[in-house]
Formats: sequence, C-alpha cells, structure tokens
Amino acid sequence: MEKYDDYDVLDFGTSLIPGAQIKIEHSVSSEKSDLSDLISRSAEDLQAMREESAASEQKAYEIILAAVHQWEKQAAFTQRIDRAIQYQRIPAAQHTSNEWVQSEDGEKTISNMVYKMTCRIKDDSHWDLWKSQGYKPCWSVRWGVYTNSPKRHGSVGIAGQTRVFKDQESAEKYLRGRIKAYAHLFTEISPQIPKEYDELFRVNNQLLPGYRSEAEPAPVTHQEKASVLEKLSTVKSHEKTAASKIADKKKEDIHR
Repeated sequence: MEKYDDYDVLDFGTSLIPGAQIKIEHSVSSEKSDLSDLISRSAEDLQAMREESAASEQKAYEIILAAVHQWEKQAAFTQRIDRAIQYQRIPAAQHTSNEWVQSEDGEKTISNMVYKMTCRIKDDSHWDLWKSQGYKPCWSVRWGVYTNSPKRHGSVGIAGQTRVFKDQESAEKYLRGRIKAYAHLFTEISPQIPKEYDELFRVNNQLLPGYRSEAEPAPVTHQEKASVLEKLSTVKSHEKTAASKIADKKKEDIHR
C-alpha cells in the first residue's frame, strides 16, 4: 500500500512480462481524508466538481488504454523475436550420414536428418537346470525405426519389433530382411518428410532449415513460371483473334 496526503493506493498486482502480459490493478481509498474544503459548498457545486473530476479520470484512463495498446503492439513484436530465437536455437539433427555404426554394447544404428534405425542381436542362450533339455540356445533380435527430429521429444516410433530365435542364422536372416525393408529411408541425407511427421520438424510453425516436407508445395521453377506465362499469352492471343473475327463479321453485315 502506498500512502499519500489524503488517500491510499492499493496495488493488486502491477507487473510486466515482456512479450506476454501486462497487469495494472489499483484501488484508491480516501475514507480518512479531510473534507472541510468541500462540505461548505452547495450540492450543485459539488455535483459539477464531481462531473469535472470524473471527466479528468476518463481522460487519464484513455491515456492508459492508449499506452496499453502501444504495449500490445510492441509485445507482439517482442514475442515474434522470441519465437525466432527459439527457432534458431534448435541444434542440427545428429546422424550417421546413412552409414551403419556400432556402439560398445553391440547396438547398430543408421540415421539421417529425418530417420533413424537401430537394431541388435543378442545371444541369450543359457542352461535350463529345471528342464531335461539342458543347454537352451536363444537369440533375441530387437529393431526399431524412429523419426530423428532435432527437437526434444522429437523421436517417434515408426516401426519395430523384438523376436526370439533358436539359432543365430535365423536371427540374422530375419534382421537382414527388416533392414532391407526400410533401406529406402536411408538413401538421402535429408529425405522428404511425410505429412504425418511434419510437426516434429517445425518450430513455431516454421520448417527447420535443410528439410523438405510433403505438407508444403514444391517451389515453382523459372521454367515452370515461363510455361505458365506462355499459356496465358496464348489464351489472350486466341481471345484477341476471336474478338477481331467477330468485329470483322459485324462490319461485313453492316455493309450488306
């Protein structure tokens, strides 16, 4: 609370969050102020003074509103700058340039700017002491295909499975088949993004640099633009020719 000579002001939350919010809420109280300079006046004078004071309040209020509108415009620009900064701060996607690499734990990975595939074959063979078979061969295969967006939480599963085989040869054969089935995803460093994954590669509705999306039309080349202009020119030429023929025919009909 702020105290002045003949009134108090309560501030219920004046604050500014650049590019987002402004808050101004004040309440005035003059219950304990001296009224001796007013109570001696007539009711008519007091009413006139009251209307004049309220009108001055209204002017001050309009000035505040104008300042708020000015802030709104500036805040919108600040917000646009913040969104551009967010866009630029997204790091480039880390990838293996469509080459297979293997980690220390035996997991293999191939990736580009859009897709990532991981796989692993593990020998889980063991002795089964509770059954008569004794040694139990077991090879587990785990693989998965994911999006490789540089955004946080931008890795979304596309396909994947875990299977168990009785011998290594069957496990390797199965995995080779899975790798072949998704090999088409790893022929380009930045393949075109399917529509269903488009948002994973956008920040503030802007496609990240270096990407192409099915959701966006391909840019029109100069050759295509020239072709369109040529077609328009041909149409206009035909229209002029037709108009000229009609005019000539009308002249002939008049002379007849």
